[in-house]
Amino acid sequence: MVDIKVKESTIENAILKFLNFKRGSFFWKNPSSGYYDGKTMKKHKSKYAITGVADILGIYYSAFVAFEVKSEIEFKYYKKHGDRLKTTPFMYCRSKKEETLWRQIHFLESLKAKGGYGNVVCSVEEVKNISYYKH
Repeated sequence: MVDIKVKESTIENAILKFLNFKRGSFFWKNPSSGYYDGKTMKKHKSKYAITGVADILGIYYSAFVAFEVKSEIEFKYYKKHGDRLKTTPFMYCRSKKEETLWRQIHFLESLKAKGGYGNVVCSVEEVKNISYYKH
């Protein structure tokens, strides 16, 4: 069996194509890494940017929805450590990777607490299986 590693951007594009094809959907890629300024030759981030914001944001029948997209390997890491990181204070994160995942998880949890929907996904199939999205 051939082990094919699909890039996160490829997964994001497939998910966006699926989401925006559905009636009642308006989704976009969140440019979380900032913007490159060709004049100054530097990458800039807005001072109002929130760290940990999901990769895909959108509206589905008036509800705010976010999807954090992971490659298959990163998704396995999330499944293994996600529950622990939901309840761990930030200062106890063990690595930069955990700090990033902690911020992403807490963004989604904050969104849910305010009435939105958020999930960590690794494929279009994962999105299709989300209960609130089955119309």
